Amino acid sequence: MTRISDQTRIDYEAAYHDDTHGRVQARLLPHHLADGLLQEAAEYFYTLVRKECPGRDVLAYGCGEGSLVGELLSWGAVKVTGIDISPGMIERASARFHNVEFHVMDCEEMAFADASFDLIVGTAVLHHLDVEKSAREIARVLRPGGRAVFLEPLGHNPFINAFRRFTPGARTPFEHPLRKRDLALLRKVFPEMESREFVFTSLFLIPLRSLLSRTTFERALRTADRVDRWLGRLARYWCWITVLDLHN
Repeated sequence: MTRISDQTRIDYEAAYHDDTHGRVQARLLPHHLADGLLQEAAEYFYTLVRKECPGRDVLAYGCGEGSLVGELLSWGAVKVTGIDISPGMIERASARFHNVEFHVMDCEEMAFADASFDLIVGTAVLHHLDVEKSAREIARVLRPGGRAVFLEPLGHNPFINAFRRFTPGARTPFEHPLRKRDLALLRKVFPEMESREFVFTSLFLIPLRSLLSRTTFERALRTADRVDRWLGRLARYWCWITVLDLHN
């Protein structure tokens, strides 16, 4: 990752997510297509988080506008706290959920005491950060026996990387989809880390979307998901998405 300065990177990320995040993404990849591709990954992520929520103190890490907060509360979390670097995101999240504590905070240097949370969750946030610093902070604020679950993009598939090069406006210059070295850094801090990867075969179906009915396309995506499960670890670094399960 390019290191201009940590403060420059943090300020840029905050301004970007205040102003443009989501609007550019929606133009580049229609929501119904993205949702279809990510359905199985999202279901697996939600299953892990839902199982851990009841009775837990939960940190929504890089919470954005609070997209996960309602689910965390409905799944039995005793307390939910949300943090994000973007003041605009935190303002909108606070307007949606009045019974949740939100903070504008740097995820790499959290102001919480050690062992503050039982569960930490986030989607598409680690790849914006210094992975090693973030991992150590996550480990610090997790209680013994705690768990952190993240859904993140991977950075090895050449076709996805080509798409990223042609759509620079969809992301900040500091983002870095996770690669082997990032996973190794995470595993150094969390030796028991588990991961499961998603969205490989289905990438080849995207050019067919306009030729197929929505029902037929969705059926093809489910078939592709089954092929990916069969391929398992053979295709892991060619996948688009990983779900990380970090044990403290």
